[in-house]
Amino acid sequence: MPLRLYPDAKRIVIACPNWLGDACMSTPIVRTIRDNYPDAIIHLYVRPYVADLYRNLPWHDDILSFDRSERSAAINQIRKGRYDLGVLLCNSFRTAWTFWRAGVNRRVGFSRDLRWFLLSDRIRFMTHGFPPKRLRFPTLDCYMALLYYLGLKAPNNRIELRVSEKTEKRANELLQTLDIPEGKPVVGVAPGAAWGKAKCWLPERFAEVSSIMQKDHGFHPLLFCGPGEEKLVESIEKSAGAKWSTLRGESLDLELFIALVKRCTILVTNDSGPRHVAAGVSVPAVVIFGPTQQELTYIGRDHELSLQADVECGPCQLPVCPTDHECMRKISSEEVVRALIELNKESQRRSDDA
Repeated sequence: MPLRLYPDAKRIVIACPNWLGDACMSTPIVRTIRDNYPDAIIHLYVRPYVADLYRNLPWHDDILSFDRSERSAAINQIRKGRYDLGVLLCNSFRTAWTFWRAGVNRRVGFSRDLRWFLLSDRIRFMTHGFPPKRLRFPTLDCYMALLYYLGLKAPNNRIELRVSEKTEKRANELLQTLDIPEGKPVVGVAPGAAWGKAKCWLPERFAEVSSIMQKDHGFHPLLFCGPGEEKLVESIEKSAGAKWSTLRGESLDLELFIALVKRCTILVTNDSGPRHVAAGVSVPAVVIFGPTQQELTYIGRDHELSLQADVECGPCQLPVCPTDHECMRKISSEEVVRALIELNKESQRRSDDA
């Protein structure tokens, strides 16, 4: 058992990430802190749009949910908590300032964005380039580094998400309205990416994959639609030329979205939030990479296949492609279908052996 740096901490607040994928990757951190502090009061400081992701997890006592505009209210609420220890998974100056201003006793986080003087415990942020921009290690490993600094035992880094029975029922009712044939395997299709258009595979190829999986392999496609992705999803629907189910026009909260991903047999997605949600609910996923450096997004799961073209200009880490999106154009629909079928067979074998 590692020697805990702050063994007497009784009240702990964790500043959780804002992006969906990063929020998913924070779940093993919250779990580990609870395992190491079973009797402590643990609160999560989150943005409202990711709060549902944490709501059903059993490792915290309460969620403090505030918009960016509610800084004063957040400071007052955190100050009332009289926290011994604050763990900052967010790397923003704003979060560190909020914890410092609220009087959190020990504030542990990475020293970046000129916030070093707001932290009591500063961990060096390993970057490359000049000026430094990118971390050398995967995001999940960086989160784990905070645990190692605190001397906390972390048996694994597995992402874990949960939904309530009520939301499971809502998901079942919604799927019934979408006329998904009973007993038919479902391939989830998540074509968007909040980080930037460069992460998005070609819409017409998502349509081709959906049609092939339906006609040749007996899967029923379920097309996910995130905020602001309506036009993208509509273009895929028009290209598909087949009857399959779409969530465009449906009002989905985050917990319902997680429950719907959980109902899929397999998922095809860009390197975006749905990929991490699939990991959290143990759904196999084929992930299409474009400008992203895969090593920095590694999450260490078995039920995932990654596809990425080898191009001279990549991985560029740019949100918008300045040229012709060659990294995505070189990945064919047939390649993605093969990956889906291969991963589905491998997942079935693992389930049979379990």
